[in-house]
Amino acid sequence: MTAMAEGIRIVEIAGGPAAAFAGMLLAALGADVVRVENPSGESFQDRETAPVDHSMAAFLARRKRRAAFDIETRAGLRALKVLVAGADGVVEDLGAARAAELKLSARQLRRSHGDLIVASVSPFGSTGPRASWDASELVIQSMGGIVHSTGFEGEPGLRVAGLPAHFVAGLHAATAVLTGIFGVRLGMESGAHIEISMEETWMHHWVRHIQEWGHAGFGMQREERGTGRQGFPHTVMASDDWLYVLALNAAWEPFAMFMGLEDYAGRNWNAAKTQIEGWDEIEPVYRASIASKGRYEWFAGAAQQGYTFAPIHTVDQLAGTPQYLARHAFEPLETPAGTVPAPDLPFRLEGVARRPNRAAAAGEHTRDVLTELGVDARSIETLLGTPQDS
Repeated sequence: MTAMAEGIRIVEIAGGPAAAFAGMLLAALGADVVRVENPSGESFQDRETAPVDHSMAAFLARRKRRAAFDIETRAGLRALKVLVAGADGVVEDLGAARAAELKLSARQLRRSHGDLIVASVSPFGSTGPRASWDASELVIQSMGGIVHSTGFEGEPGLRVAGLPAHFVAGLHAATAVLTGIFGVRLGMESGAHIEISMEETWMHHWVRHIQEWGHAGFGMQREERGTGRQGFPHTVMASDDWLYVLALNAAWEPFAMFMGLEDYAGRNWNAAKTQIEGWDEIEPVYRASIASKGRYEWFAGAAQQGYTFAPIHTVDQLAGTPQYLARHAFEPLETPAGTVPAPDLPFRLEGVARRPNRAAAAGEHTRDVLTELGVDARSIETLLGTPQDS
């Protein structure tokens, strides 16, 4: 696989993390991604539903070029339209109302470029009774269903950390816009507007549990605090750090022997109900046994027995594991605060020329991209100006 997205230009119209993540993925694949934002480097969104701090902004902006236009002026909006006219695709997550307010709807963007592929991400899509609703990460996760399955039985659900609903939607946007561009180049497509609902992409992210409900009539079963459904806690401290222990449907006696619970391996302890009722007696032995070995020793032994044990990694531990190091899963990212490790693409690409892994300064490439489109120097100054009649 070579040159996945080389020779493709994407305009990312600065909104929230969904469009920014889509643009980051496309840039990592070799596309020339130009992020367009306000001269201050800020988003065009008028909402704060997914705040992005400086470190995440640097992560999302890497390998992109950045152009700054004051699109509330005629000259600035005209400059953006010139840039879009020379692009293959656009990714944006402004929302239909804000895009229309800024004169950046898909229809307006494609007016002078019929083959343009536009991917628009919004909380609930452009149709349906919620089309005009705004939503934060928590709202998307909640209404997309997954919060109902998190946490413990009888307690409030818990939001998944970070901004995964935005990133999953951005992944769909990157896939969709790249597929559309290839369709245009193969003569199978004549340009399109692809609208993506964050709620629906998040619902698909945990579709296995929806299928369980549809086929078997039961929903996601959450864990009980303490012993859980297995009859013993699944997150326990080993000698070196936390270990996740899972052995659903395993026979108790061989499992108890493997875990060092020989005194509780008899048939009278087989039932999970009995284990739970006698847990006060078992627990000290159980915890002491797990604490006697390291996470990876348990992990290797459990794998041979068919049990699902997993070492729980911190971010620091993750970046330093031999597997990740061997696959170069993290790459140095240049930021104003120094060089930090950042996850690279989760698959290997050969022969793809990518820009340096850094976040450009706001507006760093404004003149460059306009010059490449054939705009002369005097016209560039006019486009970037603020005429009195604006």
